[in-house]
Amino acid sequence: MFSSSLLQYRRVVAALDKQMRTLWHTSNIYLHPGIHEYATKLTDKLPGDLKVAYIVNSGSEANDLAMLMARLYTGNYDIISLRSAYHGGSPYLQGLTAISTWNYKFPRGFGIHNTMNPDVFRGPYGGHKCRDTPNDVSYESRNQE
Repeated sequence: MFSSSLLQYRRVVAALDKQMRTLWHTSNIYLHPGIHEYATKLTDKLPGDLKVAYIVNSGSEANDLAMLMARLYTGNYDIISLRSAYHGGSPYLQGLTAISTWNYKFPRGFGIHNTMNPDVFRGPYGGHKCRDTPNDVSYESRNQE
């Protein structure tokens, strides 16, 4: 038992050593050819003219960038976010993250509007009022008031 554990330990250490000698840390701040190689392989798989990848450090940073790019591209500042959704903890995303345990008493999320989640079972637009409800799909029930 002990010898097999030791053997597994040595394999793990050898794999870690090999990886750390290749690339042990990366970010979009420190340039490394591996990032470019990865981005090229990724964008080669994208359809059509989608040939750009933004490599970021975290989901919060990705969402910050997505909000910034959407606002710059559209010229619109307002963003709709669903309640009970976690999008990140940065100050920029505090309004987008509409969960009470992640919201603090300071100004946040200017231009962000939270709306309720659709609930086709119990929500006000469920049942016969919902075009795509899974719990009531008959044509007659969908067209009743």
